[in-house]
Amino acid sequence: MHTADEYRIPVSLSRVRTIQALLVACILLSLVTLVPMTLASGAGYALLPVMLCVPLLVALYLFRRVEARLRHPPVLNIEGIRVRAFDSPGGYDLMIPWDQVRRIWLLQANSRYLMIQICDTDELVGGHPLHAARLRASAARHGAEFWFDFRDSIALSDRLDQAIRHFSGGRVHLERG
Repeated sequence: MHTADEYRIPVSLSRVRTIQALLVACILLSLVTLVPMTLASGAGYALLPVMLCVPLLVALYLFRRVEARLRHPPVLNIEGIRVRAFDSPGGYDLMIPWDQVRRIWLLQANSRYLMIQICDTDELVGGHPLHAARLRASAARHGAEFWFDFRDSIALSDRLDQAIRHFSGGRVHLERG
């Protein structure tokens, strides 16, 4: 929902569909292959609960991560960009002030990613060493501390750029690469 006070960045559902397919495949694989093999062995009945629970727990964990990402998309406002840090169910909202934003760009890989690079990791997380280390690791792996699947559309990209320029007072703009 977009209002005059904020702009929610539209996130892509492509990753959700991929993870849903992987979850279904994981559960089916366990039911079709692992369960009969376990039952064929002598101690199979003792391992049956484990063989059924492990894929379900993995599926639940992945679903919760995706759900957290979809329920808490990045939001632009006059203060900065509100993101869900560490997109797990235990994650928390983090405000990135506009003066902490070094660069925002769209990365074209297999799909579009919105990349957000910040100036000072330690200051952003309030000096918390574990959170700062996780953000630095994300920056080393992906090129930015924060990245999001972005719906691929020129019109959406233009609207996002206008919103970034508006809320940042013209200090930050969307780079396209």
